[in-house]
Amino acid sequence: MPNGDIAAQRARGAEPEENAKAPEGGAPGGFYLRLIAPHRQTLVDPTRRSAIEHLPPLAQAVAVLGLIGMSVGLGVWLLLQDRGVVHAYVVDNNLLRGEREQLLLVMFASALAWSLAGLAWVARRGAEKAERLRQLAWWASPLLITGFVPTLFHWQLWNGRDVVFLTLAGVLTWGLRRLVLTAGAQPAFGVSQRLSLALERLPTFFSPKARERAATGLPTLVAWLCAIGYAAFFAYRTIENHHQLGTSAYDLALEENILWNLLHGGPPFKSSPLGPGAIHFGYHATIFSYVLVPFYALYQHAETLLLLQAVLIGAAALPLYWFARPQIGAWPAAILALAYVLNPAVQGTNLYDFHYPPLGPAFLWLSLYALQAKRNVLAGIAIALSLSIREDVAAGVAIIGVYMLFWGRRPKVGLVVALIGVVYFVSMKLVIMPSILGHGAFSWMFNDLLPAGESSFGSVLKTVVGNPAYAWSTLVVEPKLIYLLQILVPLAFLPLIHPMGWVCTLPGVVFTLLTTRYSPTVSLGFQYASHWVAYLFPAFAVALAYEQRAQHPFDRLQRPRKRSWLVALLFGTLVLSYQYGILFQQNIARAAWSPVRIGMTDDDVERLRSLRKVAGSLPPLAKVAASERVLPHVSNRPDAYRLRDSIYDAEYVLFDRPHLEGAEKRSVVQVLRDKSFGVVAAKGDFVLAQRGAPTERNQRLLQKLR
Repeated sequence: MPNGDIAAQRARGAEPEENAKAPEGGAPGGFYLRLIAPHRQTLVDPTRRSAIEHLPPLAQAVAVLGLIGMSVGLGVWLLLQDRGVVHAYVVDNNLLRGEREQLLLVMFASALAWSLAGLAWVARRGAEKAERLRQLAWWASPLLITGFVPTLFHWQLWNGRDVVFLTLAGVLTWGLRRLVLTAGAQPAFGVSQRLSLALERLPTFFSPKARERAATGLPTLVAWLCAIGYAAFFAYRTIENHHQLGTSAYDLALEENILWNLLHGGPPFKSSPLGPGAIHFGYHATIFSYVLVPFYALYQHAETLLLLQAVLIGAAALPLYWFARPQIGAWPAAILALAYVLNPAVQGTNLYDFHYPPLGPAFLWLSLYALQAKRNVLAGIAIALSLSIREDVAAGVAIIGVYMLFWGRRPKVGLVVALIGVVYFVSMKLVIMPSILGHGAFSWMFNDLLPAGESSFGSVLKTVVGNPAYAWSTLVVEPKLIYLLQILVPLAFLPLIHPMGWVCTLPGVVFTLLTTRYSPTVSLGFQYASHWVAYLFPAFAVALAYEQRAQHPFDRLQRPRKRSWLVALLFGTLVLSYQYGILFQQNIARAAWSPVRIGMTDDDVERLRSLRKVAGSLPPLAKVAASERVLPHVSNRPDAYRLRDSIYDAEYVLFDRPHLEGAEKRSVVQVLRDKSFGVVAAKGDFVLAQRGAPTERNQRLLQKLR
């Protein structure tokens, strides 16, 4: 290439073409570059200039470096302070006399140091290097958020101040994306190539072909590690919560009783915690329980359900990776899988007992992958499993069909799949289930949207369609806005830039945001967040694939644009996972209404031992009514009633004495006083009474219950 052409390219702020070609494949440094620093785009988009870019290069550089210095100074000062000082300053704007001036001095001194360092660099190398300094300054511009980062990872600052935290996190996530894009638009500095060549000189025991295979397989390994690590952690955590007596009759005992009766030939979908002979199918069509029965047969206890739930939620990372990989690349797909297992909404769906909707993503995403890969048999199996999980997951099958119809390049298949999902959902939710139950299930969750005298889900849709202004007034309330930000900020709002993303919000809007005066549907500690998770993560991959395409003939920012979204994804995920998840700190996360508690104390171990000792006196098939936190430990039998509702025809009553209250306490006191039940076993906090047993120990227990 002629030297004059090289100089001309450099004057325009671009690298010469001879330096712009990164080593690929087996070329020197190719293996390490793909692992550490993918080749930087070298041609800047000449069609767009921001206001600050009209300043002279040296002025731009000094201004940007000064702002970076101020932000870094603030960040360092915050890191060096005691947490109490930071809390008083950020929450109440309180500092001791002189400390505020000290902080400002640190910030301005840091700004001056960064600016002077830049000026000294130009003075040493000549004024013609001012343009290069400007590029370096913008390349370092992501450091502008440094001053905010220490506060984002300080959970006490934001406890009870969710709106402030989430809006700040959202603005910084979006701003970081723009800064990373700006940094990526700068010409290459040759760092990647030099680093690659240096690494290539290091001694290695592997052949080039083996290294290439390792580079290709590492993203897949990351996805598998995400799935396995998540499953192991949350299986252990949720079983530990069960052993702490943190699970409940609604919903763990209810679901286990269904499986036990299916396994032992009882009536299909019989769930005695709902009452004698109650059939759960009218509430939810969980046909997938038949798939779980063989696994439950191996160990017929509630722990099996918790293990299966953690495994299936974690395993969803794999089909998500398989679906995203051909669209956005292997490493971005692995990063998306990592973001999935770190997402606080995903973790929240796993923390409260056992539910079927969180199992949906594994099979919905497998359907997406199989349809995209034209593996029709696998797709048919995955779609059937998705429909079997629960009736509302059928809405997800319809969304998969819509994707294939408009964006997945299989319109005929997409139309068929969409119709299957819609027909199944409508027939099951609006016809079959109400006919079994005698009325619409869970319509009370939409109470404010129900027209007078009506109680079906179809009536809710009448209000939404016929009175949208009123429906909007039920949406724009603080808890729902907080919840929406908790869902969207970790994904950097990216799904919403593509039409597919808006389609994917429909299940979340219908099944969570439209509910009224029922806080669990807009809380991360419940299973309802799966109605967002199942659809927005694939939508992220679709939107990112759209973003990495050239947007005009001069567009050379596809790769920087892609990287900027991935950085924003990781940043937003880490910030919200720290605040609301349970991996980094456990002070905010909740399992339903209860705070998460990690670790078994000596008291927990003793209580569990006492419960098992007392429950061991129960005959295996005896009918029992038990208190809310005790029932999941004895629900593996034909009839296990919820004591809070009634004793019904139970032969035994089992309860946790210190936590007995309300309707449970009234029922127990009544049967002990009228001597229809007599105490037959007691240890620690737990008591077992039998119908018709001797009553000599009743009076002493009644005195303790006063």
